[in-house]
Amino acid sequence: MSEPTTDNFDDPALKGLLKRASENHRASDELRLRAERILSGEVAGMITQSQPAQPQPAQPARRSTGRSAMLAIAALLVFGVGVWIANIVLHRMDLAHQAQYVADNRTIIEKMGADSLARPSSIVSELTTAEATQQLSQQLTRLSELEVRVPKLDDVGYELNAGSIVTVNNARCARLDYLSKDGKTITVYTLPTSAFQKVDAGDIYSHQTDDRLVAGHVGEDAVRCIVTERNFNVQQAFGLLERFKR
Repeated sequence: MSEPTTDNFDDPALKGLLKRASENHRASDELRLRAERILSGEVAGMITQSQPAQPQPAQPARRSTGRSAMLAIAALLVFGVGVWIANIVLHRMDLAHQAQYVADNRTIIEKMGADSLARPSSIVSELTTAEATQQLSQQLTRLSELEVRVPKLDDVGYELNAGSIVTVNNARCARLDYLSKDGKTITVYTLPTSAFQKVDAGDIYSHQTDDRLVAGHVGEDAVRCIVTERNFNVQQAFGLLERFKR
């Protein structure tokens, strides 16, 4: 069967097509319904594709919050470790400084330990009253040319027993003796800073001799040292020494 040519207006198929068009030919109902469904689907698809994406409702920032908390904890841990390391370094530096202090002043430190074992006579015979304590403070200050404070230590079980001026390693100093009911002693020396070598205000030290503990603090005006039993708590010794400062 030969294909019809579109340039032949006498072709029967072409004439039938024109006739149907001129007569307002309508397709069957089934065909129109199918076409409407297809067209409506395509249009709907086009509309769906052309619409902008709707914003999604915000979700709780659980993951972000959890991450921030972990970062904060990690930062705190790093900071804590840093502080801990810094404290260790400073403590070791402080111990090294104290060791050097003791090495430079070992002679006078050990002589204080030995001197504390002797019992010199007190300048004031009655030391139980406030007037006598004040009098002793004034006398020791005048004789030693240093500011000497005479505090009471009754709250820690020691009573003032004697106050005197002694010479330790050629240094003139004030000495205070306290005695507990069970016979334990605390002796506090106030010495000029010139009696020590290579010291600065604020320096502290502690040293144990064969049977005594000696601890000291360098002040602006003098060096104050406490001597007591070897097994005496060092921190407690420094705490008591604070009470003798001006």
